[in-house]
Amino acid sequence: MPDKVRFFVWRQDGRIVAFAECMLQGRAFYAEYIGLDYAVAIDLHLYHYAYRDMVSWAIANGYKEFRSSGLNYDPKLHLRHRLDPIDLYVRHTSKILNQTLKVLLPLLEPTKYDKTLRKFANYNELWGG
Repeated sequence: MPDKVRFFVWRQDGRIVAFAECMLQGRAFYAEYIGLDYAVAIDLHLYHYAYRDMVSWAIANGYKEFRSSGLNYDPKLHLRHRLDPIDLYVRHTSKILNQTLKVLLPLLEPTKYDKTLRKFANYNELWGG
């Protein structure tokens, strides 16, 4: 998929210290996965350098939107990202179990209770209130 995927690798003294896999679609650049060498990641601020380099590459190559996967919400909050809604559907083959899941899943959904997510400017848009 050379027309849809980009891989970024950061090295220090010849050793890989960070890696990112990104997808391209239309005007959007999707930063999907990042791997960091946590022995040096915090001291080197690798997450922020990786972000900077990916955004710089995307801008230089004409992409107008930067999107990334879930998690790492605190850096995204400070970089003024907006949240995109993601629909997740869970369905079991048993109709009886589905009735139970319908009641339990909203209580178990982890992002609804994440305190960092509530700080995003558009958090209320996602939950309708």
